[in-house]
Amino acid sequence: MQAAAGKRAAWLRYVPFLVLAAFLAAAFLYHQRLDARAEVGAPAPDFTLETLDGGKLSLSDLRGKAVLINFWTTWCPECKDELPALEAFQRRWGHRIALLGVNMRETEGLVRPFVQRYGVTYPILLDRFERVSKVYQVTGVPETWLVDADGIAVARFIGPLTEAHLARAVELLLGDEAAGGPGESGPGGAS
Repeated sequence: MQAAAGKRAAWLRYVPFLVLAAFLAAAFLYHQRLDARAEVGAPAPDFTLETLDGGKLSLSDLRGKAVLINFWTTWCPECKDELPALEAFQRRWGHRIALLGVNMRETEGLVRPFVQRYGVTYPILLDRFERVSKVYQVTGVPETWLVDADGIAVARFIGPLTEAHLARAVELLLGDEAAGGPGESGPGGAS
């Protein structure tokens, strides 16, 4: 009995070191996640968010398809102004380019009536705690990132999108594949 108690006491003196090692490993992994930042020309950081319909969607689920990620809020006038252009884009290009609306900081109870009132038909994702927005370095709304079919961030638009911006997005995302479609040329505006 005394020998078992002695072994237990010997093992217990390593517990603080094990706790410290676990803490350091967790801190390292957390820091690695913080270092993941979206950059034009680099792989777009993956994310998973809840959809407005209660499901979950990850950027990696869309690998093989170009993606337009639009960050927005219900209180933003410019976000409302760009909705007709985004809806037209969805109707014209939705089969080739996934359009994702990422709402920042708001609850489903605020977002759902807005989406219904404005007839938004593309998937809406909820970034309630701005985790994805921070990784994508969103400085204001609206802001949009373009991700090609290989998962590379190819451009970033700051401010409201116009039809010309969206035509440029199609050009950047589909290149020669988009030739012949309506509205494929227009001013830059991407960084």
